[in-house]
Amino acid sequence: MFGFQDFSNPNKLALDEVQTRITEKLIGGEFFYPAESGIEKFAFHRYCADFSWYEFDGIEFVSETKPESPVEDFIAGISKRPKL
Repeated sequence: MFGFQDFSNPNKLALDEVQTRITEKLIGGEFFYPAESGIEKFAFHRYCADFSWYEFDGIEFVSETKPESPVEDFIAGISKRPKL
């Protein structure tokens, strides 16, 4: 199962910079704890404790949405350790 999250980019960071900043903080270059990064569990995972990590698949620019949460907040929240 896959989900996605839209973020704003108010500082106009380049796509490759965002990708690099994210992957540098991921567990094994792929995984992160969603709660620590400000992402709520996706609807299909809310009742299943088996999905404590999410896999980062990639990032792309989109123009169809107007999200309020900046990508920098997501990057700052990525943690290799869960909240206790």
